[in-house]
Amino acid sequence: MVYLQQNEAGKKSNVSAELLRGHLAVLFGLLMRESSVNERIILEALPGERNSVKAESLLHEARDFVNFYDDLTSRLAVAAEEGSKNDDKTPADFWIDSRAERMIRDSKSQHVVHDVISFLATLCNRCTR
Repeated sequence: MVYLQQNEAGKKSNVSAELLRGHLAVLFGLLMRESSVNERIILEALPGERNSVKAESLLHEARDFVNFYDDLTSRLAVAAEEGSKNDDKTPADFWIDSRAERMIRDSKSQHVVHDVISFLATLCNRCTR
C-alpha cells in the first residue's frame, strides 16, 4: 500500500512524502466519512495496534497537509499580486498566474478538506471510547 511505503519514507522526512501522505489521509477520510465498511477496512490496513492511534495519525497528516496548502495559497496570492504589477510577462507567466488564481479561489476543495478533518477528529474521539 502506497500509504505504508510513504509512512516509512516519512521517517526520513521529505516534503514529497509528507504531501503524498497528507493527500492520502484526506482521501482515506473521504472514503471513510460515510461508510462504516470503508472505515473498518482502511483502519485495519493501516499500521499500528489501536484504531485510535491510526485515526490520530490520519488526522495529523491531514492537518499538516491543510496547513501546507493554506500557506501555499497565501504565498501564491502574494506572488500573484506582485506579479500583476510586472509588465514584462511571458506566456508562461500568464499560465502560472491563471493556475495560481484557480488555487486561491478554490474554496470548495478547502471546505471539503476541512470537513474531512472534522470527521477524522470525530473518529479519533469515537475510537478512544
